[in-house]
Amino acid sequence: MNNHRLDITGLRTIAVLAVIFFHAEFPSFAGGYVGVDVFFVISGYLITGKILRELDQERFSVWRFYVGRLRRLMPALVATTTLTFGLGVLVLSPDHLVHLAKSSVAGTFWVSNILFWLDAGYWDLESSLKPLLHTWSLGVEEQFYFFWPGLLIGLSWARRRWVVWLGLAVLGVTSVIAAELWIAKDANAAFYLTPFRVGEFAIGGLVLLTEQWKPRRKWLLEIVALTGGSLVSYAIFTFTAATRFPGWSAMIACTGTAALIYSGEALLVPRLLRNRLAVWIGLRAYSLYLVHWPLFTLYRYWRVEPISGVEEIGLIGVAFFLADLLYRGVEERFRYPPPSTRHDDRIFAGAVLALGGVLCLPAALSWWQEGWDWRIGASPDPSITAKLEKNCVDRVGLCEVGTEVVLVGDSHAKHWTPAVGQVLQHIGVSGTRYPLVNNCKFLRDAYFGYSVKNRADNECRRAVQEWFDAIERDNPRVVILASFWPAGLSVRSPSGRILGDYMDRNPTLEESQAYFEQQLSMTIGHLKSHGRKVVVLGSTPLLSPNPLGCLSRPSYLGKIDCASKTTVTEPATHRYLQGVFDDIGADPEVFYFDTFEELCPDGECRLSDRGVSLFRDRHHLSKYGSLWFERYRFGALEAFLRQALRDRQ
Repeated sequence: MNNHRLDITGLRTIAVLAVIFFHAEFPSFAGGYVGVDVFFVISGYLITGKILRELDQERFSVWRFYVGRLRRLMPALVATTTLTFGLGVLVLSPDHLVHLAKSSVAGTFWVSNILFWLDAGYWDLESSLKPLLHTWSLGVEEQFYFFWPGLLIGLSWARRRWVVWLGLAVLGVTSVIAAELWIAKDANAAFYLTPFRVGEFAIGGLVLLTEQWKPRRKWLLEIVALTGGSLVSYAIFTFTAATRFPGWSAMIACTGTAALIYSGEALLVPRLLRNRLAVWIGLRAYSLYLVHWPLFTLYRYWRVEPISGVEEIGLIGVAFFLADLLYRGVEERFRYPPPSTRHDDRIFAGAVLALGGVLCLPAALSWWQEGWDWRIGASPDPSITAKLEKNCVDRVGLCEVGTEVVLVGDSHAKHWTPAVGQVLQHIGVSGTRYPLVNNCKFLRDAYFGYSVKNRADNECRRAVQEWFDAIERDNPRVVILASFWPAGLSVRSPSGRILGDYMDRNPTLEESQAYFEQQLSMTIGHLKSHGRKVVVLGSTPLLSPNPLGCLSRPSYLGKIDCASKTTVTEPATHRYLQGVFDDIGADPEVFYFDTFEELCPDGECRLSDRGVSLFRDRHHLSKYGSLWFERYRFGALEAFLRQALRDRQ
């Protein structure tokens, strides 16, 4: 009976609408991502019930279970993935198509959650540029299906329901505690990986096992239902991207969902969930979930500029239309085929898996061929492309072995590596790049961080000391400093600041800037006192939106004036830094390269060269962009380095 409860179908409507409105960026639904957790609890309840009923009746078949899951999920997933990849080929840049290709293959084989976990980090794409990001939850659910039958079979051998209940309770509590503890260590793992989400499925299973103990007074069920609805609503409308999640926070929505399932016989809330519109949407919830996010991301990508509220509503309408087609044309046809057309389960399973594999071939090919960049129609400078991947030639350049010149910093030191390597080759010397730490600046007794309370575990704090020790050991003639200098010094990053060991509280923006100026001057003075010359490479502008989607559009979509659609975020911070570095650059022993001024001399930034993007994201240069600077802008820097190396001989 619980497989056909209309109130649960209506509960799916709440879950999918919460997710859709969250992805549509409706401000009131900032916590709509908990809709996925509602789905997990529902799945735990239904799948646990199905397996235990069939075990009790001694008719459970692992084979039939997995074929049923294939019929339920794979046809619609394969159809959506295929259509999404096809549209991606038409509109995405090579870099973004490569990522879509990877996620298409991973999603087809139920491991997309693992892919997105592995890719998550500083260099990862923005979520708005990943059309199949939402398939991470399907990866979690499908992995849950792999081990859940075996777990329930093992727990059921004792033929005592309390053993099953205890086993699920222990598993659920362990998973939730692990997720809560793991957030501090690896928040992405806690979010994406199945072991940290199993507790949500277990809650659904525990609801099933407690249904036999229902209150005789019906008004108590009404209270349970109202409480459950309130908890789910609280999570949807009050959670934000800053909420610590999953862990204990996820239990608010999960407990609320469990209460709504438990109180299905109540009148008020469950009756609302059983209305015809809620049931109609709930039946299409899976198809809606599949189609809405690729539609949103690809349309926004194609439009380049921010879309209006009217467009968002229109996209939701189109999502409903496509979901209805997918539901009636694919979901129902394969999940409930008429007996006359129902093929042997082995044939179906083999065919759907083979079809998924075949459809992955174009994705794998585009991945291997680096996103089919022939679609862009660019004409890169051959003098630049000839230098790609040649940071070190015959132990000359940036070779990780020389110590005459060292490059120190964060991810911006990485994006300058091709340019610095070429300059050193021109001069005929060898240098090295020290290990990078994101958002970290080479400042004596100062480091980037979010709280003075965590200084002992601060990676940047440790790295700064290691960099100083390495410089004392290697005795380089020139030290090149390259970092994303605005980090910790801008209004837009209020949680991150430039910290010092003497501080007993987080500094204000003004205090952070003053400490930065003081320690930067002290650091450069220290380097100079040991006979070293210093180069400071200024930051690139922080752009909005990510220019790559505009700059690397396939040529048949037509060219757009990307510079006019791209703005510099917080230009005041860049002007502040220009003033600080201009003062430092007046010293003849220090060379300051003003990257911002070179790219944005008149307020409008140069973003490409001959149709090739100079950027790889909002503020990092591509390898081509780095070498463009070396080819056309680094003449004065090369002259300074030649003189600095000659002076110390």
